[in-house]
Amino acid sequence: RGAVVQYEHVLERDGNNVIALNNLAWLLHKGADGRAVNLARKAHELAPGAPGVADTYGWILVQAGDVQGGLKILERAASGAAGNGDITYHLAVAHARTGQRDRAIRLLDGLLSSATQFDSRAEAQRALQELRSTR
Repeated sequence: RGAVVQYEHVLERDGNNVIALNNLAWLLHKGADGRAVNLARKAHELAPGAPGVADTYGWILVQAGDVQGGLKILERAASGAAGNGDITYHLAVAHARTGQRDRAIRLLDGLLSSATQFDSRAEAQRALQELRSTR
């Protein structure tokens, strides 16, 4: 909650601070606050070439049910951040949710067979197991 308040203060002074917009969007998303989508969209509009910002926006869209929209953004994020495990995981989930199970499995297999360390590794392993078990 303290971080949310701090980011809100930053945005009161500078409503176009991409880092504050992106990070606040992520925190609000984790707290199931509907404001997350609009903040992430604004950050992405201000910095469309930033893979981390695109990842936040794309992942929030996927989680909010706009899987096709999120997939397009996550594909751009992944192309700008090759080797980023969290972005690849998010992209794989989006592919799986659009029915592209084989593509998702290939992405997760490649990601998890590498030595890449990333925050969502456990979630990626669970997603891969689930995709394989529901074939």
